[in-house]
Amino acid sequence: MHLTVSALSFFCYVFSDIVSAFVFHVKRLNQEREMRKILALLFVLISIFSAMHFAVAKENITLVSPANGEKVGAELIVSGTAHNASEVWVIVHPAETPDYWVQPTATVKGDVWDVQISIGRSGTLDSGKHFEIMAIADPRQQLAPSQVMKAWPSARWKSQIISVTRK
Repeated sequence: MHLTVSALSFFCYVFSDIVSAFVFHVKRLNQEREMRKILALLFVLISIFSAMHFAVAKENITLVSPANGEKVGAELIVSGTAHNASEVWVIVHPAETPDYWVQPTATVKGDVWDVQISIGRSGTLDSGKHFEIMAIADPRQQLAPSQVMKAWPSARWKSQIISVTRK
């Protein structure tokens, strides 16, 4: 009888190891399945974000000239690029005021645009003062040259804001 209990105990010990190994492999298999699902989901998300990034990269607006930090005269040509934009406007914000001045609409040729704008008042009254410039494409509201606004207008696309100092 003592031998039988020992054999049964051994059998239970081995069976328990086999069950543990089986459970471990089932869990691992399930983890691999779950990992595959997670990897597939990540692939889909990366694909979507890549497509969105590509769309944004193709349909954006940039301000190329003048350069950020540049000293500029009262009148200057501002230029940049705009992809798939039907209308480009430049807005000037004198740093010392709450006003945002709409400049004339830009001439767009292909993906390149330019426009002559005014920075501050004529004469030397605004010499040394700081201004911010932003270009926008396809504004969500009607704009007019010399229109004064209290914020940057809403638009489909906005360029970076550059700062310039009036000579």
